[in-house]
Amino acid sequence: MLFRSEPRAHDGFWMKTAYRVPTAAFPGARFASQETAETTPITEILINSLITSHYNGARLARGRRAEISGWAWDGGSGIGAVDVSTDGRVTWRTTNLGKDLGRFAWRRFTTTVDTSVGGRVRISVRATSRAGARQPEKLTANPAGYHHNIIQTLDLEVE
Repeated sequence: MLFRSEPRAHDGFWMKTAYRVPTAAFPGARFASQETAETTPITEILINSLITSHYNGARLARGRRAEISGWAWDGGSGIGAVDVSTDGRVTWRTTNLGKDLGRFAWRRFTTTVDTSVGGRVRISVRATSRAGARQPEKLTANPAGYHHNIIQTLDLEVE
């Protein structure tokens, strides 16, 4: 025997309480039946990119080729570009994108870093989706910490 009921929002802890962000603070589909004055359910993944080849403070050998790489993803339109800045986000240049495995797949990016001069190199990366969404400069704070997708910046040391 099958039991059928009317569709309704799940009222368990994770869906009713935890997976929520401040109402109107982020893009995404809205479900008025599940919103409160304070919070709304998370309905989409925001564009993001991360450098995964190096950590903040990593050392690069002066004069040796250095390649930075990482991954970018979004909520389903696909990654159109990942840009890198080494001058405090004044100018940006395009990285090399890996194979496009579909609009919901993570996409690899790579770029080289100039190591001809010693000292600190500040690297920032930002992704842009095919739909035009771009990582923000500033974090939209929220109590649970969801959608932390600001432009990532690492300081590397060329020695």
